[in-house]
Parts: sequence; C-alpha cells; structure tokens
Amino acid sequence: MLLENVLTDSELAHKVEDFARHWADELHAQNVAARAQDELVWYLTPTRHIWTFVLVNLVACPALLAALRRYQKYRPKERNKPFSVIDWILIVLLLISIVFQVYFKFAKGLEYVPNLLMPCHALSAVFIAAILTHSSHPKLSSCLFNAIVRCLHFVLMAIITGYLMPDKFVAEDPHAKLMGIPELAFQPQFYWIHHVLLVVVPLYLMVRKRFEYYQADATLFKITTLSGSLFFIDVQNVAAHLLSRNINFMLHPPPGIPLIEGPWYRWRVTVGLVLATYTCELLCNGLMWLFHGRSTASRPQTGNTIKNQKNQKNQKNQKNQK
Repeated sequence: MLLENVLTDSELAHKVEDFARHWADELHAQNVAARAQDELVWYLTPTRHIWTFVLVNLVACPALLAALRRYQKYRPKERNKPFSVIDWILIVLLLISIVFQVYFKFAKGLEYVPNLLMPCHALSAVFIAAILTHSSHPKLSSCLFNAIVRCLHFVLMAIITGYLMPDKFVAEDPHAKLMGIPELAFQPQFYWIHHVLLVVVPLYLMVRKRFEYYQADATLFKITTLSGSLFFIDVQNVAAHLLSRNINFMLHPPPGIPLIEGPWYRWRVTVGLVLATYTCELLCNGLMWLFHGRSTASRPQTGNTIKNQKNQKNQKNQKNQK
C-alpha cells in the first residue's frame, strides 16, 4: 500500500512542471493586468496633465476672483424666507440619504471612500453648506444654492447612467455578506432616494423662494462653471493620481463611448458640461417663470445700479420741486 502512494520520478517531475507552469501563467496575467492598469493611468501623458493643470488654473483663478468681486456688489437680501414644516421634512430626508451614502462608502472599505469626490456628493456638501448659512449669511447661501440648481445635470446624468447600467452604478457590493454588514443590502434603494431628492428638493426650494434665485445671471454662471473646472482639475484630478483611481473619469474615459475617446476627451466633456450648465439654467428660469411669471426674470442689482437708481430718483425729485 505504501508503494502505491509513492510517485515515480517522472510523475513527480510532471507535477512540479504543471505547478510551475500554473504559477508562471498567474504571474504573467498579473503583469499584463498591471501594465494595462499603468497604461490606463497614463492614458494622457504626464506633460498633458501638467499643461492642463497650469492652463486651467491660469485662466480660471483670475476669472473666478473677478466674478466673485462682482457678486459681492449684489444687493443682499435682509434675510431669506424661513423654511416651513414641509421644507424641513424634505431637507431632513435628503440629509438622511446623504448620511447613508457616506456610511456605505466607509462600510464597503476605504478603497470606496474616494468616490465621495464624485459630483453628486460634492453637490450634497454644497447643499448642506447652503442650509447651514441660510439664516446667518443669506448672500452666501444664495450663491451656493444658485450653483446647485445650475449643476443639477450631474445628478440627472447619474440617474440616467444608474438606470441604463445598474450593475456598475447601483449594484450591491458582492462582498457585503462576507463583511457581515446587512445594511449594505439597502444601498441600491438609498442610491435612488439620494439622487432623486437631490433634484427634487433644490427645485422645490427654488420654486418656493426659500433662497434668492438670480435668473439669467452671467456672473453666477461664471462662478459655477469656473469653480467646477477648478474642482475637477485641482481636486478630482490630483486625488485620482495620488490614489491611482479613475475618479470621475479623470485618468481615462469610460470604455465603449467613441465620442469622448482620445487625448482631448476631457476638453470635449468640458464643452458639453458648460452647455449642460447653461441648459439647466434656462430650464430653472423657465420653471420660475411658469410659477411666478415674468416679475422674477429680472437680473440682480449691483451696487452701481442701486447708486444710479438713487441718483435718478433724486433728479426726479429735484425736477418735481422746481
């Protein structure tokens, strides 16, 4: 019986050869995957990344500062309208969905935490800041709120992609059960709750005039697009390289979309996002006009226009006295 279990030299050699061939294939597959990952990370050359970073900051930073100075001249409201009970219910529901979304990222593992830099989570943070400054700093809260409603196309794109590709955007993490975290089973539901409320609640507050909404305003349009560009390049792009993760497709475009492939794909996407921001602004303007008429379609007044109006009023009074 002992002799039957002993392998001959040739059989042992075949076993060792098969084992070595198996591990050689595994190492080769890992090396190929590593090289492919490196190629995706450097889909754009380092030189192009550097020039894009420098060019965007040289153009966007001065233009954003000029737009912010002009916004500071706007006539501030004395206070925003207080929130009603229904307003607070919607706001609290949205805040709860935001908390669960953050929880899911940490519960699934630290490798998922960088996904909090995606546009929808950034808009959620801006929304929280607008709510916190609603009473104390009405001008700041109005600026933040106007930026949110002009960027709702990001949330709409997330809803569309989640509907078309649920396995990639909404699916439950396959390791959820192994991690022993049953709450992750509710991740798809909270994905939809969060994104739908992130569209509905700001539009509802806009129509209810809980914040001062400026229609057809070029200054706030510049603030929105320029700050968004700086966020993409200075925050998402840098974080993507430091963490070697394709955050918001900063390193390479999504596969299977020929329209946004090639070395200039980020510039083409930027043009599309600017047009989408302008379209979103027009839709919000139309929504305000639908509920409140043309009286809300006026541009915000700056300090210069207020001064001119006072001078004109004084001149009229002097003429009347004469």
